[in-house]
Amino acid sequence: MLVEPLAIAFTEPGMSSAKRQAFLAEDYKILRTVNAFPFAILKDFKRQGQDSLAIADPGQAFEATDVITDAALPRRRLIFAGVAKESAFVHYERGGFGLSFVIEFYHLESNQEAVGLWRGFCDRPAKSLDDLRLSIANGLCRGSE
Repeated sequence: MLVEPLAIAFTEPGMSSAKRQAFLAEDYKILRTVNAFPFAILKDFKRQGQDSLAIADPGQAFEATDVITDAALPRRRLIFAGVAKESAFVHYERGGFGLSFVIEFYHLESNQEAVGLWRGFCDRPAKSLDDLRLSIANGLCRGSE
């Protein structure tokens, strides 16, 4: 049986386009491995009741479709993430009936706690932070409301 992380309740599902653009305007340090995530974010990507991660690093195997061939593989794979002083985002692929390109915004309360602010689905994976900013500005990433 595939074990997923606990669902995150995002506090601003209707976040405006202007606010999303402002969120991504910060000076982010780009992260290319899951283990580089701050603990506050990393714990949201652990499987329920386990220490194993429910997200793969870029280039690693993951379940990209709804046909589960190996329940040990995660259904998510990191594209890239970013961390600023009190903000973070995670951009990843999510397998299922159709492959999705997800972006999630977080407010970092501390190293131990993060609040999920907004989740969106993009038309395509971003190649860089600048590309992600353009996707947000051009309406290519929409909220999951």
